[in-house]
Amino acid sequence: MLMLLLPPRMLPRISHHTATNLRRSISSTSLSSSIHPTAIVHPSASIHPTAHVGPFSIIGKNVSIGDKCNLHSHVVIKGHTTIGSRCNIFHHAVIGTESQDKKYTGQPTHTSIGADCTVREFVTINRGTFGATSVGRNVHLLTSAHVGHDCTVGDDVVVSNGTCLAGHVSVGNGVILGGMCGVKQRVRIGSLAMIGGGSFVDNNVVPFGLVVGNRATLRGVNLIGLRRAKAPRREIQFLLSSQRYLYPSGAPEGSSFAPRLDLPFHVTLHDRVAELKREVERRQQRGGGGGDSKEEEVDENDDDDDTTLVVKMLDFDLFVDL
Repeated sequence: MLMLLLPPRMLPRISHHTATNLRRSISSTSLSSSIHPTAIVHPSASIHPTAHVGPFSIIGKNVSIGDKCNLHSHVVIKGHTTIGSRCNIFHHAVIGTESQDKKYTGQPTHTSIGADCTVREFVTINRGTFGATSVGRNVHLLTSAHVGHDCTVGDDVVVSNGTCLAGHVSVGNGVILGGMCGVKQRVRIGSLAMIGGGSFVDNNVVPFGLVVGNRATLRGVNLIGLRRAKAPRREIQFLLSSQRYLYPSGAPEGSSFAPRLDLPFHVTLHDRVAELKREVERRQQRGGGGGDSKEEEVDENDDDDDTTLVVKMLDFDLFVDL
């Protein structure tokens, strides 16, 4: 429409990019002057007026970008993709592209990224094969990380440089994955777990667990993460003792602070879980169990019930030996 008002002698001088941006400016009121002239934005894309789109970025038809987002240069966002508020997406990140699953046949699946996320250079996030790929709030995806199709990543997660999540991986809140890790398809990682750098994870990881190696094995609990989360000392103590009982081959015998629980030993993990659940019920009935060490000092701010962390661990699928 605007081009028709221009003198005919000026029409040949209008470049393809200029014409595209002129059409955008009159086709979508959601766009703003914070979109760089070299960016290619589909007229149907929804971009908040306070968002910034950097040079040479490509924004597809069904993309929605929230307020105060900052897209640096050469960012590609395609498919049915929603970006939450205040996300910072760096150069050459590619989000919402087709699933790499051979079963994907072009169906309109989705990708969503929560608010306050950081997506660093060369990160790739594929949309779902049949459902959706979801990234929570305040997630840090560091350089060259990959989030595969149908993954679910919780809040406050860090996926470090070069780490790849295969399809259908579930990552709980507060998890930290070190650099250059590989996570097998359909693996579940419990909340506040820590994955050591260079690990290959092919089994589920219990909440609050610390695993490392190729193949990754359980080495203890994520003490630093639990302390940062201000978990009570007595709950950490009972968690450590419980983990050492459940996984005798993967955890050390323990210390005077948190020795292995003195419970009847069973050969199968299933029976040990049942035994631990009975111990949790006994502790809850008597209002907590206190420390197993007589010398251990208990924080005044600790709750009487020391089973909270263990209950969360037992709610997870534990029937995979680590």
